[in-house]
Amino acid sequence: MEDRTPTFSGETSEEALVEMRGWLKAYHSFIAGEAPRPSPEEEASFEGMRGLVAIAREIAKGSEGNPLIVDSADILKEKYVDKFMATATSADAIKSADAKPAPVMAPQAAAQAIETPAAAAPQTMTDARQGLSTPSPMQEPLDEHGQKIPAFKLDRRFVQRPASTMPLFSEVSDDYLAAREDASGGKNKDLKTARFRRDLFIELIGDHPVDTYDGSDLQAYISLLTFWPASVAERPKHLTAREIIDRNRDLHAKPLARKALQEGYVSIVKTMIGYKVATLGYNNPFTYVRVWWPNTAAPPVSAEPLSAEKISAIFKVGVESGLLDNALLPLLGHLTGRRLGLLIHLKGHDFREKYHGVHVAQTSGITQINGVWKRVPYKTNASTNFFVLNDFLDEIGFVHWAKGLGDAFLFPELMRLADPSKS
Repeated sequence: MEDRTPTFSGETSEEALVEMRGWLKAYHSFIAGEAPRPSPEEEASFEGMRGLVAIAREIAKGSEGNPLIVDSADILKEKYVDKFMATATSADAIKSADAKPAPVMAPQAAAQAIETPAAAAPQTMTDARQGLSTPSPMQEPLDEHGQKIPAFKLDRRFVQRPASTMPLFSEVSDDYLAAREDASGGKNKDLKTARFRRDLFIELIGDHPVDTYDGSDLQAYISLLTFWPASVAERPKHLTAREIIDRNRDLHAKPLARKALQEGYVSIVKTMIGYKVATLGYNNPFTYVRVWWPNTAAPPVSAEPLSAEKISAIFKVGVESGLLDNALLPLLGHLTGRRLGLLIHLKGHDFREKYHGVHVAQTSGITQINGVWKRVPYKTNASTNFFVLNDFLDEIGFVHWAKGLGDAFLFPELMRLADPSKS
């Protein structure tokens, strides 16, 4: 039977046009269809990449970044890297399996293969990282009764810590102290105290990579300072810090008060250890740590106002001294409630009439002494706000007299002292 199926040689224009139309229709149906859904492996890989990009964006924002993401960046990075690398490892394994077809084995070889244990699963990136960076587990220290010793009771100088590429605490704290020294002109006496307390922490807890400390280190530091004498005279210079502590375990010397312990010894360490969190990208190990304070740390004592008799006695001594500074300073301090160290640095131009009949005084925070600009010794930023003067000071002519001094100090004799605010 004769085959009458039409053939398209493409030699005529009609045949070429028909063939082209068919090709275009097929291509149109291909591009008009929905994109194929990604496989579970591809979806996990996409999620890993999206997560890493989101973390990088938050870190790049600096202080404006989401603190929950920035503080947990290392943990989140590991999570998303594992998602990405696990799919990559799986894909490589599949490609390898497809590229190498299983060889045909003789019956005897096949029987031996059945008895051979299966090969281990491909190692993921997480397994490899854990194998490299995680130290071998140590046997937990036990006491004489076979009970586990709490972590904060161990000698934290010699506790095994995870591997780290971060600088030591001493290096980070040195940068912190250098920055403070540069900002204060190198004459801030608080720096000496901060350096001493930093050195004490290192002596008691050890100098480790800054991101390898944890809450047990902070609690151990506080527990040791339970027996740290509050008085310098009770700390012999020839003894080490631990020897001084062991010497006072019976608490024959008065220990630190709660305020000195919390806001002095502990606060400065927490500040130093978090100094380079933003620049180096590590998590502050003490951010959300909850600690317990010793019962022997005395709570803060509320300040009580002086009695009228004591105030009168102070005024009397000031007047009898024959010095204007001694007579006026107690009165100004009593009527304003401001620190004497701040009042001593007031100049005439610090006084002004803010509203009709309402006079105020305010320091700018810095003042010029003997041609050199220096910081006024205020305790908090609130101290630099203006304070209203009692009407009595205006009635006796004090405000008018103070304004007339201009750029001169109100208490010139006291300002001649080496350290006026502490003299």
